Amino acid sequence: MQEGVFKSTNGGGTWTPMNTGLGNLAVHTLAMSPHNPAHLCVGTDGGLFLSTDAGSSWSPTAPAELANHYIYALAWSETAPGVILAGTMGAGVLRSLDGGMTGSICATGLLNSNVYALALDPTNPSTIYAGTWGAGVFKSTDGGANWSPSNAGLSEYHVLSVAVDPNNPATVFAGTYAKGVFKSIDGGRTWTPAGAIFGDGWIKSIAVDPVTPGVVFAGTPTTGVFKSYDGGATWQTLLSSSCLYQMVMDPLNHETLYIAGCSALLKSTDGGATWNLCTSGKTYAVACDPVTPNVFWVSM
Repeated sequence: MQEGVFKSTNGGGTWTPMNTGLGNLAVHTLAMSPHNPAHLCVGTDGGLFLSTDAGSSWSPTAPAELANHYIYALAWSETAPGVILAGTMGAGVLRSLDGGMTGSICATGLLNSNVYALALDPTNPSTIYAGTWGAGVFKSTDGGANWSPSNAGLSEYHVLSVAVDPNNPATVFAGTYAKGVFKSIDGGRTWTPAGAIFGDGWIKSIAVDPVTPGVVFAGTPTTGVFKSYDGGATWQTLLSSSCLYQMVMDPLNHETLYIAGCSALLKSTDGGATWNLCTSGKTYAVACDPVTPNVFWVSM
């Protein structure tokens, strides 16, 4: 049984439960506003919840029918403070323009309503990519109002992770269920395999280094964490046989990464070369404070 959201202010030394008002403790994903560290959203088995007081209290995001849907993906715009998107199971994409207080379903042209991954162009909040379970990647250029398939060259249509290169937003990576990582250099119009398939090809998380061009991380639920120094052409193993649910990069330090997984929360401060235990036990998602070091949230 999941236990909800926990917060640490000392780098994982101690944890405090932060569940007041959280109507569903099965939290799959967390997202912090890059503009206001007091604003945090979580996606659960029973919809989307928002906190505006750093997790001290939570309230559900309208519309009420969201309570009937699982939320597996969240993306907060880097350039438009109020824009946050949520990927649902069965309803497509929820778009909020007021930081998660209210939202509306945006699914026109989205041929599959099971959205596992979302990524926004860091320079243009109107450009969004959605990874679906069974219909590949969809792209919107009008903030999510309309969607179009973006699958040329993609040979696996179960897409679990999507990431836009902040150094070059025309470069996009997609992690699939069985065929590894795919890369597009033309904004999703065409895709090619990013190197050989490693592990069992099941890619749950992708993170692109915003400082060092060409550095990409890929995490799998079964075979570990991998790193590329050449934009995905080749990959090196960083951590073998790690059961991974989510991998995130600290927005304050591109060398610091966190892995939420089956048995522990792990942290690396050297770009994945070495890993340390933050806390033992199953963790599902992690989010880092964009302003204050060593402050972060996890779902357990």
